[in-house]
Amino acid sequence: AFATGSNVPNAWNPNVTGIGSVSAIVISGSTAILGGTFTGGVVGGNARDHFAAVDASTGAGGAYSGWCAAGAGAPVNTIVASGGNVYFGGGFNGACGITFYNFGAVSVSTGGAVGFANGSLTGANSTVYGLFADTPGATLYVGGMFNSSADAFINTTRNYMGSTNFTGSTANAWHPNFNGSVMAIAKAGTSVFAGGSFSTVNGGTAANRLAIIDASTGILRP
Repeated sequence: AFATGSNVPNAWNPNVTGIGSVSAIVISGSTAILGGTFTGGVVGGNARDHFAAVDASTGAGGAYSGWCAAGAGAPVNTIVASGGNVYFGGGFNGACGITFYNFGAVSVSTGGAVGFANGSLTGANSTVYGLFADTPGATLYVGGMFNSSADAFINTTRNYMGSTNFTGSTANAWHPNFNGSVMAIAKAGTSVFAGGSFSTVNGGTAANRLAIIDASTGILRP
């Protein structure tokens, strides 16, 4: 880590060991939450695979020895935080001892359950690469490789992108309908920005790798 306005590293060092890499970081209050392909080592002194938390100021893991002690069963690609919860997505079928299919949520402070939907007919049927938490709208946008089947996204057909509430219990009607994976998501005002490997949206409208879609209707914006 570097101090603002400086190119000199500060003392922050979670010292991630083992193999693999860190793919995502989010800061929520005094907690830094990390996700990635890392496995077989320690993060801040705690043995963790793919998902971990450390002190945002020091990188130490002492206060987080019990935080999501089970880690994630496979890589975590994306992490966002909102309202005391951390939402994360990847290619896993379980994390923190909970059966999450490719995306889930736990408490920022404890790494424990927060009532986010889990188990059969929840989550996504393939890898999640992008998340965006719209706190004012209480909406979680999800992008990835999931598509086609009736259980693609929370037991609903969604092609590569969908949205849900902050409990993950129901798929919203919103469906941009891409023809390829969505890897990155952002939102500004009433516009949702999506980036990925797609070439069409709305079932056939040309949009090469980047699209701006209406947050209410899912329709491509001119």
